[in-house]
Amino acid sequence: MPRTFFKEFVGAAVQDWRDAPGKVRAINAITQADVMAERMFNYLKANSPALLGKATKISEYRHDLRTRRPSLGIAWDAHDTHKHGILGSHRTVRLITRGQDPELIVRGGAIGEAPIGALPIGVYRLEMILELDDGTIRRLDDILTDALSAWGAELQTIGP
Repeated sequence: MPRTFFKEFVGAAVQDWRDAPGKVRAINAITQADVMAERMFNYLKANSPALLGKATKISEYRHDLRTRRPSLGIAWDAHDTHKHGILGSHRTVRLITRGQDPELIVRGGAIGEAPIGALPIGVYRLEMILELDDGTIRRLDDILTDALSAWGAELQTIGP
């Protein structure tokens, strides 16, 4: 059942990452959000093929899904480029193709002058980001929040 996979793997992986952010947990959360597409496709194909529209293959379903739910397209791209490295030609414009992984960055501002290491005293927070091919920076938390919401909406289509 897609709901069980969503709860036990997608939701759990995102929560694990939020509880202890790091690159490995970030990749796991992205991967589980992307793998959900395979689980959903297989479920719909077996139980509600009409909900697949014209899609008869997983690739067609994924292309339709990324059009309707762009955050899931970003998760797909991020997972694929992590798995394969640089991505070659593809029938859909990909947003992440250069092998980018999530990066940890420091955000915040200084409230003092004394340096501590390379950073002045201040209020800072660590964030994980993904850089898209066009240079756009996306917060990983926003991507994962959007992906959870998108999958929640998709799960509504199959009922309780």
